Amino acid sequence: EGIEDAIYPVPENVEKKAGVLAFSKVKTVSATCDDANAAVEYLIEKMSAKLGVDAKAGANGEVVFEYTERDDEGYEVEVTEDGCIIKAGCKRSFIYAADTFLQLATEEGFNACTISDKPFMEVRGVHTALTSKENLPFLKKLIKDVWVPMRYNTVFLQLSGGMRYDSYP
Repeated sequence: EGIEDAIYPVPENVEKKAGVLAFSKVKTVSATCDDANAAVEYLIEKMSAKLGVDAKAGANGEVVFEYTERDDEGYEVEVTEDGCIIKAGCKRSFIYAADTFLQLATEEGFNACTISDKPFMEVRGVHTALTSKENLPFLKKLIKDVWVPMRYNTVFLQLSGGMRYDSYP
């Protein structure tokens, strides 16, 4: 099984390299721009929950989010035995890249490789009815744990499904 088979959606370009970035080396995650701050927090939270990696946000991290000029939601992830550099141009692409990085995890650490990807389509969405107040935490979890990793960037909320009709026609 190739590394590209471990990542979904399948990235545009994957170049496998020798080595692994050990979990024990990942202590700090840093960002060189404000657009990447949400991705830093997302990555730290997911690494802790899924992999047991206890990293924190700070300067000079082993995982670094860098801004690069792009006019799409594309990104690049470069992992070596010493660290990872993630380059993107907007908040969404930083999150997509963080999720791709997480998918590189094995029992030993993160597979060394270089990945470049961009969305196949500009609008990628899902249609759902507005949920009740009690189910809002589930909807937030669905967005964070399913729709973001699937690279959806649009949610179509149907508001009419919960309306009460007093008379018909």
